[in-house]
Amino acid sequence: MPREIDRKRFWVVAATLWLATLSVCASAAQPAVTRVTYSHDIAPIILAQCAPCHHPDSVAPFPLLTYPEVQQKAQMIAAVTSSGYMPPWHAASHSLYRGARYLTTE
Repeated sequence: MPREIDRKRFWVVAATLWLATLSVCASAAQPAVTRVTYSHDIAPIILAQCAPCHHPDSVAPFPLLTYPEVQQKAQMIAAVTSSGYMPPWHAASHSLYRGARYLTTE
C-alpha cells in the first residue's frame, strides 16, 4: 500500500510539473501586446507637432486639439505625415534648427 501511494504522488507531482511547464512555455511563446492609446501615445505628438498651428484662429485650416477633431482627420493625418508633407518645414534639412518640426520614425 505505501508503494501505491508513492506512485500516486509521483504521477500527481509529474502531471503538475508538466502542466506548469506547458503554461510557462505557452505564455513565453505569445508576443507581448503593446496597446496604443490616444491619451498616452497620440495626443502628446499631436499637441507638440500639430497644435501650434492647428488651433482656432490660426494659419491651419482646422484645429487638432481634441480627440474628436483628430479622429475625424485620422486618415488624412496618416497620409500627410507618412508622405512628409506635414509637418511643414521648408528650411534646408542639412542642419539642425531651433524650433524645427521634425517627426521621427519611432
